[in-house]
Amino acid sequence: MWDRTDTDQDNRGLYNYANDTFPSNAGTLEDYYVNIRLHYTTTGTPGEPTNPNPSHNAMGIPATGYVTWDFGINTDTYDLLFGPAESMIEVVSGADAGTSGMYTYTDLNSGSEYNWQVIAHNSSKSTTNGPIWSFCVTAILPIAENFDSITPPELPNCWSKINDTDDPFAYVETRTGSYHTEPNYVRMYNYYYTNGNLLLISPHCNNTVANTNITFWAKSDYSSYDIHVIVGSMSDPTDASTFTSSETVLLSPNYTEYTVNIGTISDKYFAIKHGMDASYTVIYIDDIICESYLSEIDDVVISYNNGTEEVELNWSYPVIADSFFIYRDTDPYFTPNPGNKIASTTSTSYSEPASENKYFYKVTAVK
Repeated sequence: MWDRTDTDQDNRGLYNYANDTFPSNAGTLEDYYVNIRLHYTTTGTPGEPTNPNPSHNAMGIPATGYVTWDFGINTDTYDLLFGPAESMIEVVSGADAGTSGMYTYTDLNSGSEYNWQVIAHNSSKSTTNGPIWSFCVTAILPIAENFDSITPPELPNCWSKINDTDDPFAYVETRTGSYHTEPNYVRMYNYYYTNGNLLLISPHCNNTVANTNITFWAKSDYSSYDIHVIVGSMSDPTDASTFTSSETVLLSPNYTEYTVNIGTISDKYFAIKHGMDASYTVIYIDDIICESYLSEIDDVVISYNNGTEEVELNWSYPVIADSFFIYRDTDPYFTPNPGNKIASTTSTSYSEPASENKYFYKVTAVK
């Protein structure tokens, strides 16, 4: 309720003295002060929006889909902000509100984090800013991460960690300094304890190809102990018990490139786990690539071009592949690995200058 009595002469009214009405052209005019009392009821502040779907911090959300929410009480209209983390834009403005809302999106970036926020308004010109909700889009392979686009000690968007060692000095975080490629790397440190789990976990992946390779650079800070990391996959990035090991890797005290095949990671996450071999152990990880390895190609035709003095490789592949890796070794029975990989190409041919050495070549398809 609002009461006001105003005796300012500028706010006086002119009344017909005879019948208390505003005067017409005829009649006697008299000055009377006007006392005005207004009575009205205001609508309360809009309630905060609730019940987001996807839920806040959800993982593995499709690149095309929709978000929904429930409006709070006293909401008449709303705006919606939506977009990549820290870069939201207004995608809905002044739309009528009901009991719930929905927004459809398409073609979001693979493996990226998106935020959204509902701004509620009502007829009394009251506004309530809803919470900022976020979700991560399922990643499409290949995934490449060098950890250089973020500010330490944070992990990149949609990457996560588990540290259940109960040690306040243990951590999984990005640092600067001892990198493979500057400026950042991931540092895993277990301090005193050798039990519990320290895990670096990827964005959610949905890859149905049977062969998935994880390639990464890593080192330990010990030369007198055998220090390992365990590479594998997990179904729940918040539950270390869902981790399944694919291979245990013995680390060098110098940065070395390693490749592990973890099979199919449909609806899963890949992860690198601290081996907990000794107390006070630091593990350094950088430049991770996860990609589908379709198969080794059998029908590679190798020839020598007298005109160019080059070795030429040609092949065909019936399945759509994103690229091909070429490997070379002096052992005819060698296994393709980062140490004998010499090139990658998107074509079905490759050539290089001939050598006096006798080399054997292999080609793999990657998706």
